[in-house]
Amino acid sequence: MAAGISLVETMVAVGVLAVVIPLALATMSAVGQESLAARAETRAPAMAEYFRQELAAAREGRSRNFPEIAAGEAFPPGGGTWCLGFDRSGGVLGRVDAASYAQGLSELGDENVLFLATARGRTEAAEGSVLNITVEIEYPAVRRAEDRKRLPFHTKLP
Repeated sequence: MAAGISLVETMVAVGVLAVVIPLALATMSAVGQESLAARAETRAPAMAEYFRQELAAAREGRSRNFPEIAAGEAFPPGGGTWCLGFDRSGGVLGRVDAASYAQGLSELGDENVLFLATARGRTEAAEGSVLNITVEIEYPAVRRAEDRKRLPFHTKLP
């Protein structure tokens, strides 16, 4: 009996690897995406609440990130998008400009950005100057705006 590996055994081994390796890589990719989604869903309520508090502070003229919002004024004032960047743990990094929001960004200052929070709203005439706000947590921040996943939160500001 000859020692060594036959050509048939080698071809079978290569065939098995050709099937197994792509499946393993696809599984790891899916696990990474699910991990990001779980992280977003866990941190999104706190990020949305921070954004809501910033908007409430802007109504009173004391926001760290946004200009004052006058009662009855269109929101956001002057149109455009109001956006805040957050790191992987949900910590606020600061305001994101419209161009960076649209094309995606990976860093704000020297910090990595993973999540973005945006807001839109309208004043309800029947409710006086109550502002109905939708805050959306978007991820991953590095993707273009239209390609991000979104988690919406609805609230009202007096």
